[in-house]
Amino acid sequence: MNNVSFVKILKQGKLLLPPLAGYTDYPFRCILSKFDPPFVCTEMVNAKAVINQNEKTMEMIQKEPGDHLKGVQLIGNNPDNMQEAAIILEKKGFDFIDINMGCTVKKVISKGQGAALMKQEGLAVRIVEQICSIILVPVTVKMRSGFSENNKNAVSLARKLEKAGVSAITVHGRSGERKFGIHVDYDIIKKVSHSVDIPVIANGGITKTNACEILEKTKAYGVMPGRNLIGNPWIIPQIQKTLSHEEFQPPSLNEKKSIIQKHLRFQCDFYGESNGVTRFRTIFPKYFRYCHNLNSLKDEVRVMSSYSDVLNILDRIYIDDCKYSFQ
Repeated sequence: MNNVSFVKILKQGKLLLPPLAGYTDYPFRCILSKFDPPFVCTEMVNAKAVINQNEKTMEMIQKEPGDHLKGVQLIGNNPDNMQEAAIILEKKGFDFIDINMGCTVKKVISKGQGAALMKQEGLAVRIVEQICSIILVPVTVKMRSGFSENNKNAVSLARKLEKAGVSAITVHGRSGERKFGIHVDYDIIKKVSHSVDIPVIANGGITKTNACEILEKTKAYGVMPGRNLIGNPWIIPQIQKTLSHEEFQPPSLNEKKSIIQKHLRFQCDFYGESNGVTRFRTIFPKYFRYCHNLNSLKDEVRVMSSYSDVLNILDRIYIDDCKYSFQ
């Protein structure tokens, strides 16, 4: 995958799927691949763990099936380690490598990684320069508007990263104080778009209906939904239909249940039944965010422990007055 082809596909597809820690694991990426996305990215993996061939990390970056471009998100703050890990990932056949400069988790920030790199522009640039100097696949960066509301440096950093060789930049419109509860600043995404010649992807607050509005507002090349993707892979065709001004047909309840059962099966095959079902407890309710009696559903989901438990709960979800309901 070269840079020209990458940008061409991005310009056509206008949609990148996010690297969501704890969610875009191999089973969910297998589900996402069934919806024909142009790009899918792994959850973040640590550079040192890649270099050491950590067993869990190697499982995390197992490539899902599908013709889409497959990316992996790399986190770290040591230029040499990041370069070595990038070489390994390129050899494994990934189509692009994304550098995490946006994670706000405390244990990540405390190590000077993730969003903390935005406070160290020189180091952030060195990391990108070393990686881009040695690998041939496109390198992208996902960052925030700034490390804090008082230090929004996305524009200055984006300019430097462009010179360092990145192929595209995703900008989350919130700063790094906390994950949620901060206004999404689409103006700064627009400023970044106007400041660089490489593609900029808008992230933060992307829903199934506002993609066109945000593209127009930010002048970005494409959009990246975030947590709205969890339990809702249909956001992929819905955004695609919205961008092409076509009508989207929501899934029927049976279609939704079919995808959920596939997701559950992938979970159990990958993690084992017990662990797979336990992990599915946080995912299952996301498929029915607006279900009547949602709290009752969540109560039962919290204690499900077997494949059959999940199917039993799923059987008790039905359509009532055009809305999901649980009995």
